Amino acid sequence: MILIVGLLAFGGWIAYEMISNRGADTPVEESTTVGDLIEVPDFTNWSYKEITSNPVQNKRFKIKIVYDYSNTIEKEYIISQSITPGKMVEEGTEITFVVSKGPEYVVIPKVVGMTEDVAKTQLEEAGFVVTVEVKPNLGNNEAGTVAEISPGEGTSHIKGSAV
Repeated sequence: MILIVGLLAFGGWIAYEMISNRGADTPVEESTTVGDLIEVPDFTNWSYKEITSNPVQNKRFKIKIVYDYSNTIEKEYIISQSITPGKMVEEGTEITFVVSKGPEYVVIPKVVGMTEDVAKTQLEEAGFVVTVEVKPNLGNNEAGTVAEISPGEGTSHIKGSAV
C-alpha cells in the first residue's frame, strides 16, 4: 500500500513538473521582434543617388523619393526628409526624401505695351520679382505703359528672379 501511494505521489509530481515547466522541453513560438532602433541622420544636402545606392542605408530605411524645385539646393540633392534628424526609429522604417529638380524656369510673359499695373501683376503671377524703372518718354510709347523689359519677353528665367 505504501508503494502504491508512493508511486501515485511520484506520478503526480512528474505530471506537475511537466505542466509547470512546459517551456523547458517544448519549443515555444518566438514573438515577432521589434527591429533595432537606429538614429535618423540629417540627409539634407546629400546626393540622393549616393544614399539610394548605399546597401547599408537601403537596409536601414525604406526610401521613397519625391521631387520638387529648389533655387538653393543643387539638382539631385535632398531638400528635406520626412523624419526629423536625430529621431530613433525601427530599422526598415519608410523615409521620404524631397529631392531637388534644380531651379524652376518660367517664360517671361509679353507685357510690352501694357499698363504698369497689369504688367506687374502678370509678371508677379508668373513668379518673378518686379522692379520698375521709370524712364523719360521720348514719344515712342503711350504714357504709363511698359516700353521694354529685361530680360526680354519670351525668354526662360529662374522663377523668383528679378525682371
